[in-house]
Amino acid sequence: MTDPQGLREIDQTLSPNAGVPRQQVEAALQKLLAVIGESLPMEAANKALQNISLANLFYHADAEDDIGLFAREAIARLLGPIPYVYIAGNEYKPYLLQGLSHFSPDVRKLSLNQVQKCLRSGEEITMMVKSEIFVMVLTTLSFQSSDVAQQASDLIYKLACTDAGHGEFFSNQTISILNAIKTIDDTIKFRVYELIVRVAGSSDRGFEAAEDDMLLDEIINEAKSADILIKINAIEMFTEIAATEAGFNFLKRVKLVEYLAGVMKNEHETESSLSVCSAIRFFGKLVSIEAVDINELDTEFGIMDIYKSLLGSSSMDALTVTIATIGLVGASTRGLLILHQKSILTELCDSFPASAGNIKVGYLQTFSQLLSVHDEGDKFKEVEHVTESIFQNLARNPVELLMNLANQPMEEMKIAAFAVFESVSSHEWGQKILTQNNKFLDYILNRTTESTHAGKTWKYSIVRALTMTPNASENIDPMALRRLAEYVKQGPFYIHREAAVAMESG
Repeated sequence: MTDPQGLREIDQTLSPNAGVPRQQVEAALQKLLAVIGESLPMEAANKALQNISLANLFYHADAEDDIGLFAREAIARLLGPIPYVYIAGNEYKPYLLQGLSHFSPDVRKLSLNQVQKCLRSGEEITMMVKSEIFVMVLTTLSFQSSDVAQQASDLIYKLACTDAGHGEFFSNQTISILNAIKTIDDTIKFRVYELIVRVAGSSDRGFEAAEDDMLLDEIINEAKSADILIKINAIEMFTEIAATEAGFNFLKRVKLVEYLAGVMKNEHETESSLSVCSAIRFFGKLVSIEAVDINELDTEFGIMDIYKSLLGSSSMDALTVTIATIGLVGASTRGLLILHQKSILTELCDSFPASAGNIKVGYLQTFSQLLSVHDEGDKFKEVEHVTESIFQNLARNPVELLMNLANQPMEEMKIAAFAVFESVSSHEWGQKILTQNNKFLDYILNRTTESTHAGKTWKYSIVRALTMTPNASENIDPMALRRLAEYVKQGPFYIHREAAVAMESG
């Protein structure tokens, strides 16, 4: 640490009344950062703050250039070791309040970081939630920057999950503030809804308090709204919430899982395709969560039968989302085997041949996800059996089918077919099937069949995948393996010398 006189000189340069060029201000801030270092003990920070004015640093903190960046970093380092109880005290509190009401997102984040220190003890939490600082954190939910608003939401959630903060979150004052700011616009309304649902889903105590204060009724009604956009936003919010065990339990308790199963099923065709698609995505996310018992979910709501029926949907939107969701669900060992047990994979393969255009591309993308699943544990043989059966059920001759699709002029179709080939190439059974097919070998090693950068890269990836597994020498004929290895060695963009000379002379 430099002498106090040196810090005072820096402080004088930073003063708004100094009238020095901005280059000097920037140099002074750089010098300050070098002097205080990256990690200050509390005693050193207090001594430095006796000679460096926070007011001067905050004056420069909202600058959009390096001056603002350096000023904020200096504030963070100087206040870093100081406990919340002192920062929220009389000396520094005005600057904290100034930061929490500042228009700059960066300054707000800086101030929220200081407030977050209160989580270190129950006493500090109590001090914080009983002060105007808590009110300012609540109103930050309405800040224009979503990052800042999310930081405030995360802090409020953590506070609400503590004994000291729980009661204050459900106080009349907090509920009044949340009700007021959610009327500003729909974006802020859903920020408030998401926070309430997170807190309600965090524990039985949180759920009961939210229910007692009737905070949940309006949120649940949003998912049942006649306004399609509001309904979709609500379902998307619930999709994120369902990713946690507490959130999922909350949704079950308020019977929203049951309701959304009905939306996805759409027996009476009263739901819009957008609502149905949102519900499909909701259950896709739900089924992908390790903590969720899929068999129980299926027994209770018949999810897998709904997926089967949706594969025959006349709605192209619903069909597209269903196919993609099956790929998402089946991209893990657990999901793949459940889809197999529930006969979803059979249904998927049966409906594939009649597809065309973008729908066929969607099928191929999902097949590439399903076929990329591997298991190195006790499910190895089962996964290999399931993935091979998917491939064999694509068509009477799946290799020839995929080569035909890879030669289509539609770029998306070509890439999707290549992706399936690459996934197949990573399996031992796939190596045998592909390399024992002379037409495939001639096609994949023929560099003239692809002229685009993407096409050449994909073909190279497939060949490389065939040769990369430890057992490649056992699964592939030696002559074929040498040809494949030579291709890999040459790289994706190799041009045979004779061909290059012919091109130059032509």
